[in-house]
Formats: sequence, C-alpha cells, structure tokens
Amino acid sequence: MRDRVLFSLEGPEPGPTLVVLTAIHGNEPAGVEGALRLVRGIKEAGGLRRGEVVGLVGHRAALARGRRYLDRDLNRLWTYSPGEVAHLREGRERRALTRSLATIFRRARGPVRLMDVHTTSGLGPPFTVVGDSEWGRAMADRLPVPRVLGLARRISGTISEWLDRQGVGNLVLEAGAHTDPDSSHRTQQVLRLSVTLMGLVDAGALDEAAATGELMSLTRTLPPILELVHRHPVRAEDRFEMRPGYRNLAPIRKGEVLAHDRNGPVHSPLNGWILLPLYQLQGEDGFFVVVPARRYPEDGTLRPAEEEVLSSRAESG
Repeated sequence: MRDRVLFSLEGPEPGPTLVVLTAIHGNEPAGVEGALRLVRGIKEAGGLRRGEVVGLVGHRAALARGRRYLDRDLNRLWTYSPGEVAHLREGRERRALTRSLATIFRRARGPVRLMDVHTTSGLGPPFTVVGDSEWGRAMADRLPVPRVLGLARRISGTISEWLDRQGVGNLVLEAGAHTDPDSSHRTQQVLRLSVTLMGLVDAGALDEAAATGELMSLTRTLPPILELVHRHPVRAEDRFEMRPGYRNLAPIRKGEVLAHDRNGPVHSPLNGWILLPLYQLQGEDGFFVVVPARRYPEDGTLRPAEEEVLSSRAESG
C-alpha cells in the first residue's frame, strides 16, 4: 500500500468530515476494502451532498506484510511522546498518520469525526466500542449493532484515547473476523449508515434500510449494550493458547475452560459473553468477558441520540 490516503470525497456544501481509519493493525485489511466499497456506493449515488469523507491507512508497512505490527503495536503507542517511539517503525507510521490528520483538520469545513475500523482474530458479529466521545456514543446509539462499554478504558495507548484528548469525536468498529469475507461488507454497511446519519448524503441514497436490516439480523439475539468486566492479559512467555471454536459474543459459563497456558487451564471467572478471543500470534489480550449493561456509567441514563450531535458543526466531543 503506497498511499496513506485511500480516497477523499468532497460535497459541494460545507459540513462534517468523516475520516475512515483502516488497518492501524496491518493484518486487518477488510476495513480497507469496506471503505473502498463505501466510496464506490457514494459515487454511484451521485456523490456527497455536503462535507467530506476521507479514507486513511493506519499502518502501511504492516499492511504490506500482513502483520499486526512490526516492532510494537501502533494502537498502543498514542500515550507516548513522539520522541519516545521515534526509534520504532511504528513511530514513523504514527508521525505520518498524524500529519495526514493535521492536513484534514486544516481544510475541514465543519467538525472532523473518525471511525476506527478493526477486525478480530475470532469469528462473530460486528459491534462498536464506546469510549468518552459524545459523538461516538450518539453514533453507537443509532447503529444496529451491540455497543461495548469499558473496553476503551482498559486498553491504553489507542488512537481513540488520543482523539478523545484532542476533543475529536470518534468511534471504534469491530466488523468481524480477519478471515471472514463478509467483514468488508459489514464495514461498508456501518459506514453507509454513518454517512447518512451525519447528513453527508440524502436519506435513502445509500439504501440504509437494507443495511440496517442485514446488521440487525446478525445481532438481534444479543444484548444491545454490554460492559467489560474482565480482561485476561497475556505475554509471549505464557504460551497462551485459546481453545478452538470461540466466537465473539458467544455465551460462556463461570469455570468453563477457555484456554491453556504454561500454568494449565484458564477458566472463565464468571458467566457472561466472551469478547476478542485471541487466535493470532501477536497480541497482549487473551480474551475479555462482557455482561449486559443497563446504563451508561457517567450519568446513569441511556439518552436517545440526537441528530445535532451526529451532524453538528460544533467542535466539541
């Protein structure tokens, strides 16, 4: 992948900019294909009505090699200063990605929002990871896929955390498995809905009703909001090996043997749903456990998303 900028589409009227960030992990190419499918759909529908949509590749060097990272995980380095990571190949990627984002901010004709697209090593349905962004929370409320709370706060150094500090509205999408050919299609579906909800295209232009129906059919048996309650960290010397066959958001029971490591069986600490089971060589998290959440923790309520939060020209959150 030679170019970091996959595409840039501009509408005739001012409006928000949606940045679609793909492949910040180089073994997750489905986001790239899903973003390119989105562009083709927008062009076939007559283009954007307002604002801008930009596609970026996060880690070009790792994507070219099909690896999650080369020296260190790029999506764990955003709490370090540039000088602290300058010796890493990921440090160079971070500098270049930051420059691309700065260029987008300078020319934007409205607020800039970012969708960080990922896939996972395990099979399963799409879901979003909700952090501290008001815009991200509002968008997640409107998308017909489960929302996971608490994961963003348990993983340090992500670009989502960095964007929160900059006051940039953002949301993480986990679209499915790396190896699932449907993951790029699901990425496109979620992005079509996001572009429509932001008012960048006219309602109906991208057949969002069909996208909603397909996504709902994948997730209708799952709780709409889940909260992280357990993380199982791993190191290379642990010789961690997940038992085969676990899917994202599959139910698990307390005491169930989920994996093995050098110390023997690894049991689930409680009843819940498994998230992000590790089926790849690189990674620092063996699995997570989530349970249904009844309310957002900050204010105790589940507010319906308001249109002005999604498409607002305000710069906050």
